[in-house]
Amino acid sequence: MSVPYIAGRPGNRAGILVVIYFLLHVAVALCSWIISTHGGEARTLCSADGLRWAFSHFVSNISAAPWAELLLGIITVGIVTQSGILHSMSSQATLKQKRALSLALLVLLVEGVVLLCLLLPPAGVLLSPLGTITHSPLVRGWYGMLCLAVVVVSNVFALSSGRFVSLADTVEAHVALLHRCLPSIPPLIVLSQVVAALDYTHLLPAGSAAATAVVILSYLATVVACVSKPT
Repeated sequence: MSVPYIAGRPGNRAGILVVIYFLLHVAVALCSWIISTHGGEARTLCSADGLRWAFSHFVSNISAAPWAELLLGIITVGIVTQSGILHSMSSQATLKQKRALSLALLVLLVEGVVLLCLLLPPAGVLLSPLGTITHSPLVRGWYGMLCLAVVVVSNVFALSSGRFVSLADTVEAHVALLHRCLPSIPPLIVLSQVVAALDYTHLLPAGSAAATAVVILSYLATVVACVSKPT
């Protein structure tokens, strides 16, 4: 059995990522110990306090991972793929698919008009109490609203084009990608411990833009690595 074959299977790729993240966790512990022993500001995991933190925060570290964002993103990408709306934008689309695409774009336009109606008035619902976009519900909830808008448009296209003919088809399309993403859960759990350890040791404190970008990209890369098909 060749190495590419072993690394190409989703389960094996997930197992490889678990080992990599575990070794990374060990490296974080060693780096924090070395820095702290040389007078650095890092808190070490190789101490009584560090071990107490690791054991007492194991579950909370997992719950701190962006599971909701990942789940919503996976459902959104899955429904876009299963609806066939991307194929309708090609030259091979049928007349029925083109009409369904026109209806879906009309729904998208209506969603945009509704959004503007909630934003443009001085006391818009999606504005902050001060009437600005900064710290407004739009800024805090843009990801969820974007995913919801894409899901609605994709469903409108799939139902009007005949891609979905029953409620079962619709539900299965929403969870189709979730089944493929299940192998990514173990490495994501280990990764959540690494992210929390980086924050605890002050090697990569949470809250900064760089830390947030690294964390999000790490979680997304893990899911993609487990789901993508080998070439």
